[in-house]
Amino acid sequence: MAPLRNTRAKTGAAPFSSTFNPWGTLLQSFVSPAAWSFADQAIVSLGTFVVIVFLARLLTPAEYGVFALLLSVGFTAQLVNSSLSAYPLSVRIAAVRVDEYPRLWTSSILTVAVLCLPLSCFVAAAMFALGRADLVIPGVTWFFSYQILQATRRALLADMSHRKAILGDAISSLGQILIIGLVASMGSLSLPAALYSLAAASALGAITQASQLRLALKGFYSPMRWLSDNASLGTWSLAAVVVSTLRLYILFWLLAILAGPGTVASMQAGLNMFLPLNLVLFSLGNIIPQVAARGIEHGGRRGAWEATRPYILIALPPVILYVALMVLISPFALSTFYGSQSPYLQVGHLLPSLGLFIAAMIPCELLNCYFLGIKQTRIPLKINLMGAAAIAVLVPPFVALFGMLEGACVALAAGDVIRLMVAIRSLKQCRIEGR
Repeated sequence: MAPLRNTRAKTGAAPFSSTFNPWGTLLQSFVSPAAWSFADQAIVSLGTFVVIVFLARLLTPAEYGVFALLLSVGFTAQLVNSSLSAYPLSVRIAAVRVDEYPRLWTSSILTVAVLCLPLSCFVAAAMFALGRADLVIPGVTWFFSYQILQATRRALLADMSHRKAILGDAISSLGQILIIGLVASMGSLSLPAALYSLAAASALGAITQASQLRLALKGFYSPMRWLSDNASLGTWSLAAVVVSTLRLYILFWLLAILAGPGTVASMQAGLNMFLPLNLVLFSLGNIIPQVAARGIEHGGRRGAWEATRPYILIALPPVILYVALMVLISPFALSTFYGSQSPYLQVGHLLPSLGLFIAAMIPCELLNCYFLGIKQTRIPLKINLMGAAAIAVLVPPFVALFGMLEGACVALAAGDVIRLMVAIRSLKQCRIEGR
């Protein structure tokens, strides 16, 4: 891949200002493009939330626990695609001409498709490990369809085309609600049927978004070329996000081994109460790397931070207010989401620690997005390693003190508070070095 040049000005696009006044222009910068990002993510988050809660109500705790474990494996495997394909695309596209976009889009999507072949083996192996060979084919089908959807979606988001992404995301996110609802109304909803439903909705969304991209029929980079040329970006990003994700999902599997999938279902049910905050996390996380990358091209690290800071600070009030509300009204909220006879009504005592985990996790993840946008990929790895190490150290004493499930949640919260503190310290150090 030829060295990428900063040629955006030649395309007629407005240059990214090197002088920032984040508070004076907060409304303007937030409305465009963040408003479209919020609208798009609202659709995605709504679909995810409704489906996950709906399945929690209809599946047995053991089946729902298996579903949560399958998601943990699928989302962990997805990190390979997002780090080695989507993240390099979002950074590289900020420094090339518009007429080069189709080659980058196509190269990224093809790379995801090829990587899905070995990654699907991990999904299959996890189902065999759980003794659920019947879920191998539906699980792999869901995983592959969802990854292609994410690849086409990330291609649109890399160019800040959140408005275009809305159609495909609406088809996939709202479509999965309709399909699963239809299957359930026929009285034949099972975990395999749910996975096939999710796969069908993802495939429809991916086809829609692919049709909105000007894909290159020739001149694109092979997956091996894409991976080798982007290794310096993707490898460190992958290490960082894998460590970040495993700090939670290893707890899932530890609980499954020691106490069974039903315990995982209880923890997932508690985390579900905070899923609406994905709207804040992912909508802002989808634009911060691009904003930071464009800012550093014209204003250095100072310009990148001043452009990014409003997007991070705007997240804090809704996150704090929502977490506090869920903790205060937890009995009512659990009954509303899961039904008055649900076994998950007993997880209310987990919400304070899980809420603290979420409140620390979201700003930390947004800071990591900033570091990735300015190509400081080793900093998120350091932050996440410190957080994961803290959780590993804290789990045994907290489990001994509070019990298996509550102890794991308290350790998770304490670990992410430490992770956020490390992130803030890293930000200060990064800014000092960048002056």
